[in-house]
Amino acid sequence: MGQFIVRSFLFLLSLFLFLSGCSDSNSSGDTSSGDGDSDGDTDSDGDGDGDGDSDTDGDGDTDSDTDTGTEPDPTDEIFDVEIIRRVDIHIPTDNGPPSSWDSINAEAPSPECVAIHRDYYVGAATFDGVTYEDIGVRVKGGCGSWRYLDEKPSFKLNFSWDEDETDDICPAEREVMGLKRFTLNNGVQDVSAMHEHLAFQFYRMVGLPAPRTVSIQVYVNDEYYGIYQLIESIDRGFLKRWFDVKAGKGMMYEGSYWCDFLTGDDSAPQDGTCWEREFELDNCSAVPDAVDDLQPFESDGVTPQDPWKFLALLIDELEGLESANAFFPAVTELVDWDAFLAYWAASSIMIDWDSYAQWQNNFRIYHDPPTNRWFFIPWGLDQTWQPVPESDPWGWNGGGQYNFGIFEPAGDVARLCIEAGGTDSEGKTCADTYVDELYRQLAIFESVDWSDEIDAWENRLAPLLSQTDPHREYSYDQWQDEVNNLRAFAAVRAQEVRSELASAGYSEP
Repeated sequence: MGQFIVRSFLFLLSLFLFLSGCSDSNSSGDTSSGDGDSDGDTDSDGDGDGDGDSDTDGDGDTDSDTDTGTEPDPTDEIFDVEIIRRVDIHIPTDNGPPSSWDSINAEAPSPECVAIHRDYYVGAATFDGVTYEDIGVRVKGGCGSWRYLDEKPSFKLNFSWDEDETDDICPAEREVMGLKRFTLNNGVQDVSAMHEHLAFQFYRMVGLPAPRTVSIQVYVNDEYYGIYQLIESIDRGFLKRWFDVKAGKGMMYEGSYWCDFLTGDDSAPQDGTCWEREFELDNCSAVPDAVDDLQPFESDGVTPQDPWKFLALLIDELEGLESANAFFPAVTELVDWDAFLAYWAASSIMIDWDSYAQWQNNFRIYHDPPTNRWFFIPWGLDQTWQPVPESDPWGWNGGGQYNFGIFEPAGDVARLCIEAGGTDSEGKTCADTYVDELYRQLAIFESVDWSDEIDAWENRLAPLLSQTDPHREYSYDQWQDEVNNLRAFAAVRAQEVRSELASAGYSEP
């Protein structure tokens, strides 16, 4: 918890600077799915990015350097929100058979809301005048956002892709402005083109590890595909900016589509379930430090380590706390409680309904070895910052009304907190600690002029969205309408939460 408190202090400082007129383009520079998306793509390598490369040293990269902690962050420049760059993707249509285009397209559909595996195929990309040959290219996207290649799919680009994982040749190490991979979200479920920018920004403001974002223009085989969101991947490089990885690199898992510890669907801690493990060791990995979670063998030096053991232990421990009288405050010995409250409260304020707390979806859990605590990391925020649909269009709730009030969570850790009867050393119940965090974050939310923030994004995006774009699924007028809806939401949301708290009998602490 101590590390999180330090991070929270740094973010309160960054918030002060932000409110003094600084741009948010760097508000996460001392902070920050992992495919990192809302699609359920699986991670085939274990570097936390669902991409198929590996971590060869332990500083969060697949290179063999070490992190001194003193160098400027080379990724800061690419996440400058005032600059909208361009990336050109080339997907061969004449290699094979089957060609890269045909292979990628065949794996595009995700009609069922389940975790799926997609492979990378050879392609190329040009960025800032430099062409990178023989990179890995694939589409991404879940049951609501997947698209075929001739539509507007999301993409993953892996610049250090290992085309043949069966040989003994490790992939070449390549970075683009400090990134080894691009996560390019299509935004088909966000007509405002701003939800992810604002939501990740607020998560960072309240002190939570959350990716940085920037808009980017995408071309595919010389055809304009429009505006995308470049989202920072949740990989070792991301974790290095948030955690003391020199004191131990932890294991991370992805949960998607009603995945949970006690009540989720198909939630056994093993391959082929709703869980995906984000890191693994392979022949290209350096020897891990003794303080790292992942090791080639168990303590006997003979038995191969089970990479699921960390999640399995967490589930066992939570099962022992399932009763109302046992859960709190004992859970704070397992989960960094300040960080979890920050995640849960922010998701409630922004109506991040497609998250762990409300929908048991779109999250990573990271084990931090120095503190021996688990941290939740958000992802898939394209459907935030707006009222939830009035009814369930898929029939998953029997076609009835959504129930996503701030005191009606579905995620086990949040649900058990509401039900818990114990108190902490200050005499607070678990629900009390959540309410205190809601009030803390409401003050932060109300201190920001979100209308100015939205205006700034509108000014950046309007010249580009006014252009002809046959791949975009909404009109310019629809975009402007949604931007106005976003302003209306930001204007009333804090008061809505305050009213819900008051109706539950709470008042400002």
